[in-house]
Amino acid sequence: MVDYQKELTVFLVSVDDDTPNLRHCRAALAKQDCKFIIKSIHNVAPMDRAFQEMINRCETPYFIQVDMDMILYPDGIKRLFDGMKEQDDTAVIYCLPLWDVHLQRTILGCKCYRADIMKRYPYRDSFSCEMDQVNRMKEDGFKTVSVWSSFKRDSECVGDHGAHYTPLSVFVRYKRLIEKSRMYPWIEWVGVLPKEFKERYESDKSDLNFYALAGAMAGLTSNIDDCEGEMDYRKVWRLPEFERIDNSLYPKGPSEFILYATDKCNMKCKWCRRTLVDMEPTGDVGLNHIKAALDKFPSLKVCCIAGFGEPLMHHNLWGLTDYLKSEGIFMGLITNGTLVEKNMANLRKAGLGYISVSLNAIDAEGHKEVTKTNTFNNVVSGIKALVKESFTDVFVSFVTSKSNLKDIPKLLDLCGEWGVEKLDLLNLLPHADNKLDDESFWSEVLQEEDKDVTDALDELAAHPQAFRVRNWPILVSRKNNPRLCRSPFISFGINGLGFAGGCRRVFPPAREHGHITGGNVWNSAFLFDLRAQLLGDRPLSDTCSMCFGNWKLQ
Repeated sequence: MVDYQKELTVFLVSVDDDTPNLRHCRAALAKQDCKFIIKSIHNVAPMDRAFQEMINRCETPYFIQVDMDMILYPDGIKRLFDGMKEQDDTAVIYCLPLWDVHLQRTILGCKCYRADIMKRYPYRDSFSCEMDQVNRMKEDGFKTVSVWSSFKRDSECVGDHGAHYTPLSVFVRYKRLIEKSRMYPWIEWVGVLPKEFKERYESDKSDLNFYALAGAMAGLTSNIDDCEGEMDYRKVWRLPEFERIDNSLYPKGPSEFILYATDKCNMKCKWCRRTLVDMEPTGDVGLNHIKAALDKFPSLKVCCIAGFGEPLMHHNLWGLTDYLKSEGIFMGLITNGTLVEKNMANLRKAGLGYISVSLNAIDAEGHKEVTKTNTFNNVVSGIKALVKESFTDVFVSFVTSKSNLKDIPKLLDLCGEWGVEKLDLLNLLPHADNKLDDESFWSEVLQEEDKDVTDALDELAAHPQAFRVRNWPILVSRKNNPRLCRSPFISFGINGLGFAGGCRRVFPPAREHGHITGGNVWNSAFLFDLRAQLLGDRPLSDTCSMCFGNWKLQ
């Protein structure tokens, strides 16, 4: 296998964590017939910022951009790079076509770049940052080489494009493509798409065909005078043309049930809210509360048993799970792991879809420093027992900060040793009701602008056990907040007193949020205010401004 690692970096550009497109894209890169450096640019937006990161972080003479909706053939990277190396020194960009699965035609394409020249022409904030850059380079005598013969599939194609669209992603794609076709003559072929999609929908009334047509029509009727820069693709879920009804200030009902099972806990974790803030005692959630919630909200389909306490200390947890299972609710459990082995028989019978164990340290000394307990070996034994029993999905979670990034390679090795296949690396949360200017928080939380952090994560992505990471830390920023949190639109939580909540990360259910027996608890003043903040109608609270949930598309 030819080794290009001294010459070539491949950047995977993505804005979501776990979609079919992204999974297939990563799998295809892992099957390439050559070696190269790979780096991830994740959740950076708008597009000009994401693409500029390639230039900023490239340390090789060449780089290739792979978007998350590109599924390259095994020889794709090699063909693209070999083709670039055959060009003269004025060729800055070399592009080969992709086969667009949805359009059933070739498109341009996947690109290889000459890094030293690209560094002279930074991406700028414009409606089409790529065309702006290419035009500037052409004025100075440089060129783009595109290999393309026809719309038909041919041997020049290096991969597939858009093979796994969702209704939202296909809507966004064609809305933006039509808008750009109204601005620039170089994609005149796009003009036929509205008519083509109309004919498709008339013959096949699928959701995908409907949203492709709807996106194209939205692109035809939008005010392109207002389109000053590239789209922030982290915000597409709340495009008013697509989802304003479902994600309005008054959504029709929650789908996710957060069960704050108990306020009892056998740990005092240093970053947990119950350690940092005075919280009202709540006791254990009663079966009557669960029945009231399911009766009131038949839309609830999944339940996360968690909360600011250890669920396995609930006096009747298995009575609750029996009832939830009988109602057809998908359940997951988040636990600190100390009581797993003691409860193994009940865990096996509970019908849980997953169990997530919070570890948060790589050895007994670090675990004691975090939890104020001597329970590390007990937790590890619980993890190993769950893996061995294999009756459900087993996750291990680890709160990541600047101070413990150095521990992640050892953590990955331990997961490999224990057989843990799914690891969640979580960024810090503002559980102490931190203020926006609280430097004690910002000095530890992982941020987009911190090159040391992004370099460390790139290095970790190359670790032999990195494939075990299900979720990498979501980086936050002091400069911009995309307001991506969906919690108050889909999540409903209750505690042992029956009080309600709509935040799955920081704000627990509380008296002032309303009671499950209340008449309008899903559209309480608290939830209305949260939704208004996230929709941009009101300023974000300091807590929401610091929570990584606002940089995450779920």
